[in-house]
Amino acid sequence: MRAQIAQRAGRLRSTSLSAVPPPRASADYDHDLARVAASILYRTPVPSDSGLPIYILNAAALPDVDEADFDSLLPYVLARLPGEEELLSGTEYEVIFFAGGDAERAAGARKNRPGWGWFIQAYHVLSRAMRKRLQKLYIVHERSWVRILVEMFSTIVSPKFRRKIVHGIFRIPPHSRLKEILKEAYDRGQKYILWKENGVMLPLPPFDDSNVTKAIVEEVDARDCYGVFLAAGLTKTWYAELRQPIFPQSAYRELRSLFGDPDEPPSRKALVELISPKSEWSAIPAISREILVRHLLPLLSIVAAHQDYNKMSAENLAVCFAPTLVCGPDQIEDAKMSSVVRRIMTEAIDTWDEGLREDCGVDSATFERDLQPPQDPKEYDDPLESSRRPRPRSEDFGIESPSEEDAGFADSEKQFSGIVLQDNTDRHTFEPHW
Repeated sequence: MRAQIAQRAGRLRSTSLSAVPPPRASADYDHDLARVAASILYRTPVPSDSGLPIYILNAAALPDVDEADFDSLLPYVLARLPGEEELLSGTEYEVIFFAGGDAERAAGARKNRPGWGWFIQAYHVLSRAMRKRLQKLYIVHERSWVRILVEMFSTIVSPKFRRKIVHGIFRIPPHSRLKEILKEAYDRGQKYILWKENGVMLPLPPFDDSNVTKAIVEEVDARDCYGVFLAAGLTKTWYAELRQPIFPQSAYRELRSLFGDPDEPPSRKALVELISPKSEWSAIPAISREILVRHLLPLLSIVAAHQDYNKMSAENLAVCFAPTLVCGPDQIEDAKMSSVVRRIMTEAIDTWDEGLREDCGVDSATFERDLQPPQDPKEYDDPLESSRRPRPRSEDFGIESPSEEDAGFADSEKQFSGIVLQDNTDRHTFEPHW
């Protein structure tokens, strides 16, 4: 039976499928298909642990079968892998297949997967060198159709195929939204997070200045990168998740007393007393004042300066950010206080470049200076706590310390010792499992 299926698969090698696209200078070259292929398969700037180039195969970028000709698209996708001359010279590579995307069988979801016969034909279109030089295929967020496809290739088409597959690589749940994925990437110290919009790209840290890396990064389509709206959402999330909100509940009473009258705009003197880092009688903590004058107010002031284009006036920005700056135990009280914070922020944004910054003792170049990236790329990394620094003791400061039980350190010490942080990059072998 298996031999018969293999023979049938051989007969299905359609002449309509090609592994080579038309020359780029040819009139038959389809730039739209090439752009789609660049989102489906692309090389990462970071090599594997073995030093091999890694290619990302993104199933979520596959077009709808009713809107695209997969036979015509295939050669443009394959052209993004190492060329035949490179493969014959011994160049090897690895592929990470992200199989996630829209929920399976979701109502109204697009069908971005061709039939089984097409996959068999496409596999046989691959050159022997292209199949042989593939060293590892990592499958991430495996779906049922991927498991069927892998089993089919492993038992019918190529029994050797199974040896190159690594299953069960799960980093981020496939249902996570884009903002949560991006936040996770920054928390993990991910390299090469690309921001592109309107022809402008955010400069990357100098991880690798080679021409190959630059070409890989520049080729990425802006539609596959992050944009300004996501940056705004991520900024709001950062403020909303601060351990201590910018305006803590302990300051609510004084804030209502000073700024609670909706008919009286906040005075310059009251604003300076509230947000200046040098203020001795401010109702909000010193760290809140530092964050306001060194990041939030300069940032929102720059955005408001372009309100004729982006429609984000000082009041609109204050409406967006005020709820993220309060986070007390009573949501109703927070909602009432957010209106007070909105008036404070509106006036502060409007007057930041009209003397408020100078009155707060902040230099005009401070914000730009704070945005400069570290000189050493290693400072971007967030290493695992392989070795713990000794906890400072109260005795070091001339203070008699209580027992660990009284201070609550004993339980936290036990909890920390029960957590094992393991660097997955040191593991070179994976046991396949289903």
